[in-house]
This record gives sequence, C-alpha cells and structure tokens, in this order.
Amino acid sequence: MSNLPGKKQFIADTLSRASPEDPTDEDIDFKVNMIEKLSISKYAEFQRKTANELNELYVVIHTGWPGHKQQLPHNVRPYWNVRDELSILNGIMYRGMRIVVPPSMTSYKLNLIHDSHLGIVKSKQRARNILYWPGMSAQIEERIGSCPTCQTYQTKQAKEPMITRKLPGLPWTELPSDVLFFEGEHYLLTVDYYCKYIEVSKLHDLSTHSAIQALASHFADMAYLRN
Repeated sequence: MSNLPGKKQFIADTLSRASPEDPTDEDIDFKVNMIEKLSISKYAEFQRKTANELNELYVVIHTGWPGHKQQLPHNVRPYWNVRDELSILNGIMYRGMRIVVPPSMTSYKLNLIHDSHLGIVKSKQRARNILYWPGMSAQIEERIGSCPTCQTYQTKQAKEPMITRKLPGLPWTELPSDVLFFEGEHYLLTVDYYCKYIEVSKLHDLSTHSAIQALASHFADMAYLRN
C-alpha cells in the first residue's frame, strides 16, 4: 500500500474500494454527530458568520416566508426553492440535515471538497451529504473542470469502449448461442450475426443431450432457409 496521504492518491488502489457493505454503529455515530466533531473555533466561526451574513434569511425563517419570491430581499431569494427545508439550531442554519454554508466560507469549503480530486460525480455526492449553499453543484463542476490534475487523470478512469464485431460476409456463418430463462422455463437461443435472425427452442432440461437436439433443429432450419 502507498504511504502517500489520500488527497495525493489521485487514482484509488484496490483496497481503498473494499469498504464494508453495511455501515457499523461507529460509522453511523460519526455521521450523526458530525457537527459535534468540529473544533470549538470552527463551530463558533459558523455561528458568527451565519449571524453576520445570513441575518436576513435568519429573520425570514423565524417570522415566516412571504407569499411571493419577489417580496424577499435579493440575497434571500436564492433560498426560495428550499424554504420548507430550512431550520436553525444553536446558531447554525440547516437544510434538512445539511449545514447551510455562509457566503464567505464557500471558497474554503470548495477547496476541501476538491482537495482529494475525486471527480465531479463523487465530489458532488459527498458535498450534498453534509453541505448546502445556492449554486454549490455548479461551483464544484467549475472548480474541477479548471483543475489540471483532475483533467489529467479523468481520462485514465474512462469507461471501456464497446467492442464491436466485424460483420460476416454471408448468412449462417457465425452463430452465437446461449441458454436463457424466462417465466420458469429454459430456452436455447441462436442468432445469426449477419441478419440477426433468431431461433428459439424450449429445453426439457439443462442436459447436454437436450442442448444438442435443440441446436440440431436450429441448424436444420437454417440449412433449409439457405437452400
């Protein structure tokens, strides 16, 4: 295993993917008590900046939302679509279980989200689990799209291209065959690569003898069609 810190390992090794399928009690406690894990100074900073920068939103949440978006102050309008999810606890603002980040802290949080170069999809997924501010997803995409390291390594994690076969020159020269299960019964299916013609036979059982009989029937039909 590499001794490099995780944020400098841009392509994960095999063991880093081998996480347990079910979360342990320790994992759940970590997620639930995430705010409690913040340092006292960081928690106090969230409280202070929420009070200073989101004070108008704070007032609207406490007094109630107006009937129309246009009745809100301009800096509160971006929160209109999530108004029913916003709440305040101990001076920290939340959207559901996610912390609402004050404007002056979004750049710092973007740097933390991008620090491990996880790519756009994984970065947005992790950010959405714990953080919220208007336009967060678009800013994450812009930050990763302008990162030379992310652009260099994203091509190494590209999906494998689909492998295509060369078309045969004549019908019935290449014939893939397989057993399929449908509505409680097994069938042998044969396809002609050239014209996509399909032959299907029901199998009495999965023995070699039954498969050979079905294939013989398919080949006989194909020979008749060729002639």
